[in-house]
Amino acid sequence: MPSEKEHEAEKRGGVERWRSLKLPSGRVLHLAVTPEAGPRGGHTLAMAEGGVLTRQTFVMIANVIYELDGINDDTRFKIANAFADKLAATNPRFDRERFLTAATAGPPDTHYRKD
Repeated sequence: MPSEKEHEAEKRGGVERWRSLKLPSGRVLHLAVTPEAGPRGGHTLAMAEGGVLTRQTFVMIANVIYELDGINDDTRFKIANAFADKLAATNPRFDRERFLTAATAGPPDTHYRKD
């Protein structure tokens, strides 16, 4: 996990679980879940290495959120909403409503148009 995010995670009580995902484009996405919420109520930290994220990346993130075990629907929505806040800044074509639906109502792949 990137050091700047490690510092943020420590302020939120450490990391309960995290993973790094290698995207098809070769970029890496770091995801962490923290026990304490951040300033906007989210329990996740995310950072992508590289430039603009694509629809494929959004689908993968929605799948990961949808498939998280041991969380209730309210927490799942808060996680998805926190990701949506960050992802919206990565691509001007990001569709927040579609992402939130995919991450919380699944199956996620059905909410994204196939290219």
